[in-house]
Amino acid sequence: MGTTPSLLLLGLALFAIIYALSLIGTSSLISGLVLLPGSCVGAVISPFAGKLADKWGFKFPLTLGGCLFLLGN
Repeated sequence: MGTTPSLLLLGLALFAIIYALSLIGTSSLISGLVLLPGSCVGAVISPFAGKLADKWGFKFPLTLGGCLFLLGN
């Protein structure tokens, strides 16, 4: 994964934690646990995305991930 997507994900994670802490008023434990499902999904999907990247190049997994991200939002 490149530097730009990593920094983007880090920024989104930081925004989610600050949002949960400040606006919703949750504890720091709950705010950190907000990121747990996404981390678990990323850990499960990473090997499959790597196989896709090896087989078809990086354009297909990145496009698929972007489409799924847009559908999820």
